Amino acid sequence: MLQIENLSLGFQTEEGLLRAVDDVSLTVEEGQIVSLVGESGCGKSITAQSIARLIPSLRYLGGRILLEGQNTLTLSRRELRKIRGKGVSYIFQDPSLALNPTLTIGTQILEALALHQPQRACRAECVAALSDVGIPSAELRVDEYPHQLSGGMKQRAVIAMALASRPRLLVADEPTTALDVTIQAQILQLLSELRTAHKMSILLITHNLGIVSQMADKVAVMYAGQLVESGPVRQVLKTPAHPYTRALLASVPRLDSQCLRLSSIEGQVPPLHAMPEGCRFHPRCTERHGGCALGAPRLRAHPTLPGHQVRCFPSGL
Repeated sequence: MLQIENLSLGFQTEEGLLRAVDDVSLTVEEGQIVSLVGESGCGKSITAQSIARLIPSLRYLGGRILLEGQNTLTLSRRELRKIRGKGVSYIFQDPSLALNPTLTIGTQILEALALHQPQRACRAECVAALSDVGIPSAELRVDEYPHQLSGGMKQRAVIAMALASRPRLLVADEPTTALDVTIQAQILQLLSELRTAHKMSILLITHNLGIVSQMADKVAVMYAGQLVESGPVRQVLKTPAHPYTRALLASVPRLDSQCLRLSSIEGQVPPLHAMPEGCRFHPRCTERHGGCALGAPRLRAHPTLPGHQVRCFPSGL
């Protein structure tokens, strides 16, 4: 469904060209949920938005993005409009910002329908789209404005917009960030059901490893614009091979732990203009050794775990 190959992205600034994503490769199979994990500022959202080239100022420095075998980096604007919403659709982090406050929910869903399937673009289809995502009294909600809906209802409306044209790939960028725990569970259950009903693939961006363990088939961990580990979700969470993945897991509260204080990762993700030499995580890594600052490790196959890749020197495994 989706194959990202050696993708590098950057921004042209007064300080020069800043590389935000460096040599990222990622695959999403048909019907699969792949989760992209990491701290804020690691390049997750930029990588996802580059699939449909949603950021005009973004510079594409190398690599390919194949969506059902078609390289989206070579498409014209007109060709891109055909795949946006149909080939790939997005659920963004904040539903309040994703919805136009001056238009009714139905009007916004109708726009998405009319672009790709004008013969289906009607009020009945909008009502059906809202009903599909579990919004009660959809025939009334379709004429309401975003400010008349609760946070959970807004998120469901955004999902309805994203799914209206039956996309083959859904990118869910922190779809439950602004929601309470109960609504989060409902939205995740909804995505799982819709994946099965519509035979979709999902690229799920999150920093919540609990959601990853519940939803994903495969997980890819990003740090400072690079993939540092990837593999089957149970394998990565059970036997993490990279110190950063282990540190992320150690910071998650556990019901079966008697620890009174959560573990934390010292420092923060380095800015684009000041990436450290060698391994980008080594200044914050509690397992670093002398060689970590001397050379940059490559993402390579794990020596004993099939389908598992890690960006770490052998002595760090």
